[in-house]
Amino acid sequence: MYMPVFELSSFVDNSVSKALPLNVRLDALRLMLEALIGINRLWLRSNRIPGLYQYAPAYKMKVRPFGLDTWQDIPRTILLGSGDCKDFACWRVAELREARVPDVSPRIKVKEVNGLTVYHIQVRADLQVEDPSAILGMPPSVSEQEAKSLIRGQGGVDSIIQAQQTGRWWR
Repeated sequence: MYMPVFELSSFVDNSVSKALPLNVRLDALRLMLEALIGINRLWLRSNRIPGLYQYAPAYKMKVRPFGLDTWQDIPRTILLGSGDCKDFACWRVAELREARVPDVSPRIKVKEVNGLTVYHIQVRADLQVEDPSAILGMPPSVSEQEAKSLIRGQGGVDSIIQAQQTGRWWR
């Protein structure tokens, strides 16, 4: 199986350079989201499947080392039976665009948590906002301290499971 991986240092400070300013990081994130949406549209044209909400994969917070983020296309999400906000939003935008719904795009929410930037992807269509992750089971919110712990991977799997079981996650 061919699985391309982007390794981007533009989002964090490192020994080579400073992180890009937030507005430029958001532009870069939009480009990556549009690439995944385009790939999903190509896949949808060749594969007739139920829509995202009919298929209903489970929202799953991905356990990963700090800084690592995986992006799933529709067939990967189907294979795993789960995904996260960008996976679901890109699927939903692709299916709406294929249905010729006008003015559909990904919406990026940004939250600063103790110096860390957290992104949440939703869908904007005709001035309405839809949150596929919330519809597919993303818990409502956690405290900033808990979010920092989860984002940095300091809390480990146990704290992620606890946040999911108590129904709390960042929004």
